Amino acid sequence: MYATNLHLDGAALASPEYAALKEKGCREEARLLYVGVTRARDYLVLAGVPGKTAWLDQLVDGATPPRPLCQWPDAGSAEIATDCGPIAIECVDMATADQARIETPQRVFMRPLSDRRVAFPPARLVASAAAVAAVGVRHEVLTLGPRLPLNGNPDMERLGNALHDYFAAKCHCSDDAVRMSLASALLAQWDVANALQPADVLEAGRRLTAFLKDRFPHATVQREVPVHRRADGQEMYGQIDLLVADAERFAVFDHKSFPGNTGQAVARALGHYGQLAHYADAIQAAAGRPVTDLFIHLPVSGLVIRLSPNAHAVPDA
Repeated sequence: MYATNLHLDGAALASPEYAALKEKGCREEARLLYVGVTRARDYLVLAGVPGKTAWLDQLVDGATPPRPLCQWPDAGSAEIATDCGPIAIECVDMATADQARIETPQRVFMRPLSDRRVAFPPARLVASAAAVAAVGVRHEVLTLGPRLPLNGNPDMERLGNALHDYFAAKCHCSDDAVRMSLASALLAQWDVANALQPADVLEAGRRLTAFLKDRFPHATVQREVPVHRRADGQEMYGQIDLLVADAERFAVFDHKSFPGNTGQAVARALGHYGQLAHYADAIQAAAGRPVTDLFIHLPVSGLVIRLSPNAHAVPDA
């Protein structure tokens, strides 16, 4: 065995990898120094030993060779010299600081605690979960047709999803066979094939189409319109089931599978007013045109409930 000095330490220190690592470390030290200096609100304390201020030497200009931007003060100095001029300081010798702390009243830099609690709204708001009081909201019950016959006691959420998907993906062709195939596939996909006949799903689609053509003959209809708005420190997210638009106004539709009677349907529609009101505010803020009508479409009950808040109220058509 031979003991030979390969001088690997010197080779490592001279390598470009070491130079890059050292440069990265210097940048990180400068970053931490900047963070520490700029976060002070009232006082900044620099603790060090004269002659051992490598961390402070990071503050240099861009000259070649670089020049320090500040100099460590002498004991008892009342200022620290910087490239931008002197800064007043209080220089404390830590060797005598213990006795000074005993003799000097301690200064407290913490704000007093308060018993007052501040309630902040959530940062993110889902429109469908929004609660807005339906005070002063007028409603109108519009009949599309008789109730759709349900079989047994189906899962209304699943059935609602199947109907919602049909209205969202409803083809515009006149071939009832294609529409029937779509309705059957969606009912099976949501495991409610026995809850409602595909023909009744087609009937619900025909009713909605006829209502839109009669009430908004010259409007365009968009399905599944995403909504995102920032306002008052909140982000609102949602998706409009049907957005009807003409040159002067908008109308918003939301599908609900609620199967109750007329009185229950009205109460349910008013309970969803907050969701539609948030949609209306977002659309009006983005497009500059009013949302004059908010509709809750209840295909199983054969109803449409029109909500007309005072802020958006217009005469009945």
